[in-house]
Amino acid sequence: MYIRLGFRPNYGKRKRGGFLQVRDIMNPHVVSIDPTESAALAARLAWHYPHGAEVELPSKLTATQLKGRALDEEVAEAAVRPPRPIRLGRPRFAAEEFGLTPAQKGTALHLVMQYIDFERTERVEQVRAEIARLVERAFLTPQQGEAVDQAKVAAFFASPLGRELMASTSLRREFKFSILVPAADYYPQAGAEEQVLLQGVVDCCFETLEGITVVDFKTDRVDRRSVAARAEEYRPQLAAYSRALEEITGKPVIRRCLWFFALDQAVDV
Repeated sequence: MYIRLGFRPNYGKRKRGGFLQVRDIMNPHVVSIDPTESAALAARLAWHYPHGAEVELPSKLTATQLKGRALDEEVAEAAVRPPRPIRLGRPRFAAEEFGLTPAQKGTALHLVMQYIDFERTERVEQVRAEIARLVERAFLTPQQGEAVDQAKVAAFFASPLGRELMASTSLRREFKFSILVPAADYYPQAGAEEQVLLQGVVDCCFETLEGITVVDFKTDRVDRRSVAARAEEYRPQLAAYSRALEEITGKPVIRRCLWFFALDQAVDV
């Protein structure tokens, strides 16, 4: 072991009386180091921060990040993480000329479900009038209003799930939440005392005498064969919604339901 006393150590070393001696070229004095001190110094140089894993933990987690989370992390453990690509938004003139993208159409449909008057949704004509009202009041752009399939909206309210929602006396839309939860519930490497802020927005939830039903609207492209597998991917997301609602309201969540507009179908998870 060498100790740098000047610019460069002398590579000749001697031992006297059990002590390690190091001579510096720039300084002729000999420094003796006790073996015990040498071991202590080596231990200090080899020290690692015991909470390094916690340093890498995010302080915030959103419910939508939980979709497919277990599989994604398992695959990514041994993979090189590529740099995040730069995504440019689609110009407004492109939407006006070429129409909305599937993602933009999904956003438009979610906006309708957020702002539409549920009392005026019994018939397609009423839904059409409500969408026109939202466009007039600038909740939607004209392109968004044209992109929404009014029949799909009406089909939801005509379904058993839609009728149950309409019969509820306690209904919430776009319910935002932020709660502290044990980080180990989502990050196995986290310590027992670590917490993470879980945030999210519940599309819709309503109460019955038995408890709360969570409804999440989905515009995914699915068919009868793939819908069950796709719904399963959203299970962690809805579990997070349920956890937050139960903690905030003190009431049990009895049902977690996805509504797929592509099939006019409800799937419980």
